[in-house]
Amino acid sequence: MKLLNDCRYVYENVGLVKAAVEEIAIYSVGDSWMPSYWGEDKEWGLEAIKWINSWFEVNNAISMEDYVYNLWLSSVAIDRDGDILQHLTYAADGKYPMIEFIPGHRIGNHDKQEVINYGPFRGYKVQDGVIVNDNGRPIGYNILQEKEEDDQQLPIQDCTLLFEAKYAGQLRGYSPIATSLLDVQDYRTIKNYEKQGIAIASSVGLIEENEKGGIEAGDLQFNNNANQPNPGDPNVYYEYLDGGQIRYFGSNTGASLKQLENNRPGDRTQEFLKNHIIRSIFSAIGIPMEIVWDIAGLGSANTRAILAKVERKVTQRQSTLIRAWNQAVRYGVAKAIKLGYLPSNASDWYRFTPTYPRRPSIDIGRDVNNNINLYKIGAQTLSGIYGEDGANWQAGIIQKATEQKFIQDVAAKAGIDPVLIQQLTPNQVPTDTGTTVEEPPATTQ
Repeated sequence: MKLLNDCRYVYENVGLVKAAVEEIAIYSVGDSWMPSYWGEDKEWGLEAIKWINSWFEVNNAISMEDYVYNLWLSSVAIDRDGDILQHLTYAADGKYPMIEFIPGHRIGNHDKQEVINYGPFRGYKVQDGVIVNDNGRPIGYNILQEKEEDDQQLPIQDCTLLFEAKYAGQLRGYSPIATSLLDVQDYRTIKNYEKQGIAIASSVGLIEENEKGGIEAGDLQFNNNANQPNPGDPNVYYEYLDGGQIRYFGSNTGASLKQLENNRPGDRTQEFLKNHIIRSIFSAIGIPMEIVWDIAGLGSANTRAILAKVERKVTQRQSTLIRAWNQAVRYGVAKAIKLGYLPSNASDWYRFTPTYPRRPSIDIGRDVNNNINLYKIGAQTLSGIYGEDGANWQAGIIQKATEQKFIQDVAAKAGIDPVLIQQLTPNQVPTDTGTTVEEPPATTQ
């Protein structure tokens, strides 16, 4: 628990750590993860997609966030806390399907507790909140309450514990931030000292050099500009003029004013922080430093290499989150069929996949042209193209057909060629008859 609390503290108090964790979540989840249906009954699939999208907005048993945002929070929890538990449950009526997300600190066992002493799993061993059978295989999770007898045990078939294991047989996840805790401590120490040095230097406006090496005799030192009594004669008052900004120096005395040169933080300090400490922190979390910290000065090839590393991390995270998404969607659809919200005539009712967010890119126009060329040769799909924008390809096709029908009707009513409204190919030209002809491409001799 202490390790979890330390990692949460670092996440909330060290900006670059928080940025790295949330960048992974943004690229992995974004505003996508809407369902696509790959079964045979397309009409049933469209009806089911509509129901799932509505259900995603209201299926949180604890708070008001929708399901996709909870996936974003789950990604953050994997990096910050180490793991998070998805639990399939019901609304107050005991029928309507709901989803509960349980943070890692609530999964555990009490001090010196090695066996479940209450509830349906009584007698089974418990390790870090994971209930295991005699073979050490997880069969449930223990959700802590104030008293051991009030703990809640959840069967594993109703749950998905999301974490990214680093060892075989690992039962719980731990935060990658833990690997860099010492580096984070060094980073904050050096940063704070540098900030103190800069603050001290900033407090010194000018340096006065004189023969005395201190305050000249006769200089009056008061705390403000108000009239001040003369210590030697209380009837005589002195007053600063222009806030002490006017100074007089005798000639040939060596007295002068100089401005303090503030060179902190120095180049070597910044280089050490960047190339050793900050890079180490980002490496522990699993993404390149440049994606959050500093991407200036990188060429296009280096930038693409950085984005390729980010994409591999994002793919890994999505392969973790998909386990929860599949469980939730199939659970919701099964209950919707049972409750009569969806017809029961689809034999492959479970064949749903999510649309993933757009991959990070430095040249969207180039990527669009690449998608067009790949689609022409059959190496890309409409699902993949629509999915990059977080859209459903089937709904997109229906929308496109609706728009085309509307354009055709408007053009026919106005007696004009539809090409005057939109031009689908470069060589389309309108005709007087209201039909479109394809102009032959120019040839060269």
